[in-house]
Amino acid sequence: MWHCAWNPKGTLLATCGEDTHIRLWGKEVASTGDKKEQWVCQTMLTEAHTRTVRSIAWSSCGTYLASASFDGTVAIWDKKSGQFECTATLEGKNFLVLSGIKLRNGYFIVSRTVFAKNLPLFFYH
Repeated sequence: MWHCAWNPKGTLLATCGEDTHIRLWGKEVASTGDKKEQWVCQTMLTEAHTRTVRSIAWSSCGTYLASASFDGTVAIWDKKSGQFECTATLEGKNFLVLSGIKLRNGYFIVSRTVFAKNLPLFFYH
């Protein structure tokens, strides 16, 4: 695992790493009948990246998730339909995505490069 981030309500934990997938973890009651809660992977997001997912960040409303990968892409995941779908992919040429950062005003800074003097930033709201 490279990075993890809680959603704004603290009910989901998003994790990412070398396998190119994002996992969303939530609490569920154990099937053993003892009513204990356990953390389980509820959703796996697999379609956007081809290399290590380096960073993830939630929007302040919890409807959007941004993921940044070493493949040079940033994916924006949207939960409007009830399930997370990749609705936008920002792709750069000749740069390596380092981070996705949530700002307090609801905007994302979703990309930063290490190969250029000027650091390109993409904003998504």
